[in-house]
Amino acid sequence: LKDRDPQQMKTRVRGLWMLVNMLAFYFDDMKVAEDTALNLIKYRTHEGCTFMVVPFLQFISLNAMEIFARTRKRKFHKLGRRYLKELKKWVDNKSLNVHHRLSMLLARQASLKPRHDRETVQAMYDQAISEARRTGFTHDAALATELAGRYLARHHSDKEGARRYLVDAVELYTQWGAHAKVDQMEEAYNDILLGEDSGGFCGSLYSGVRGKPRFPSELETKHEKLDPWKKEMGVRRRSTVISLPQGLQDTLAM
Repeated sequence: LKDRDPQQMKTRVRGLWMLVNMLAFYFDDMKVAEDTALNLIKYRTHEGCTFMVVPFLQFISLNAMEIFARTRKRKFHKLGRRYLKELKKWVDNKSLNVHHRLSMLLARQASLKPRHDRETVQAMYDQAISEARRTGFTHDAALATELAGRYLARHHSDKEGARRYLVDAVELYTQWGAHAKVDQMEEAYNDILLGEDSGGFCGSLYSGVRGKPRFPSELETKHEKLDPWKKEMGVRRRSTVISLPQGLQDTLAM
């Protein structure tokens, strides 16, 4: 590892911190979220790492808002607002694939303010969900849907309304392939997902929020039938071997 470019190693470590911070939010571990968020901010992870900027701003803000909601620590309230404003600059600059993330953060921010009524906050979440679906970001649609369900359950004790969102979130996470997250949701929201009046898991309920399909259905069907590895397609399959540095291999083997 000593022979590696120090800047590259720093970038990789920052990337790992970013992933851990995201996972901490998904799996509701606010202690890890707080620790990694402070490290990311301290080392200004988003500078010089363009591909990290948007998810950095999104999850730092989400984590800060969640920590503030639970602890009422004002510094996290300020952090949430600060990075939300940073993300808004990207939207103002016409950056692609960012607007639905901003809509999600605005909905989460509104849910923290007592002056916003339920209908307003729910409509903001619905907008974020629709935008994420319409642009093909299944994971963000799942996250916004989960947050909407959590909001109804926590702030309005509306289990039936929350159930519609949470079941939809489970389906979206399943589509994304996030099976560990699905398991976590079924455990965390067990009393909501298992409705007393339904006699068990409530099955396929929907929040009713649907965006336009990103591509026509006939085009998707045609695309699914394509096999890029067919000889006539002119693409050769080749194996890829990833070689890890010996020091890292030893560390992983411990």
